[in-house]
Amino acid sequence: MQEFAPIYEEAARRLAELNTSILVGKVDAPENEDLADQYDIDGLPTIRWFVNGKDEHEYSGSHNM
Repeated sequence: MQEFAPIYEEAARRLAELNTSILVGKVDAPENEDLADQYDIDGLPTIRWFVNGKDEHEYSGSHNM
């Protein structure tokens, strides 16, 4: 999980520079068990994206860096 942090931090920075409406966030699932349960998160890292506040997809591809 630690090795993934710089990647999403860079993505968030670049999107902010482009002034897009796309936001990148992270949640500490072990510290937020109710939220992890709500979205059925059972492995880390888990990548999800939302469209207009609706949970649309969970990334299921490779997590290899």
